[in-house]
Amino acid sequence: NVPQDLKTGEDGRNKGANFERMIARELHALTGIGFKRHLDQYRERDNSDLTPSDPAFPFALELKHYGNGTGLRDTWKAQAERAAERQSRWPCVIYRINRGPIRCAIPMRAMCPQWPGDVWAELTLNGLATIAAERMAEAAI
Repeated sequence: NVPQDLKTGEDGRNKGANFERMIARELHALTGIGFKRHLDQYRERDNSDLTPSDPAFPFALELKHYGNGTGLRDTWKAQAERAAERQSRWPCVIYRINRGPIRCAIPMRAMCPQWPGDVWAELTLNGLATIAAERMAEAAI
């Protein structure tokens, strides 16, 4: 039996897919926006893991569920930034280390344009939904 933290390949994809489905449900409950998994993510580079039903949703979502670690990784931020640039959205990494809380990381400039682009903030899913609603309301004006 291989420990969960060492599993890769199919088991890792299943773990990631389950995490994506759970986050899609949670974000829908918080925002009223539907989210679908981007099923070509393993074949195409620089795409979000979840696609919102509302094109005004301001974040490109990169999701990570890992067995161990200490927090947000620079490689995850870079991956989210590439997807966000491709989609003209703000980058967002939603991640969870086993048995830890779900965390969302976004650049501070998504909340305040005066911040430098390399400064990121971590918040909860509820916090992310609040920021998304504010950005969407501002864009609608």
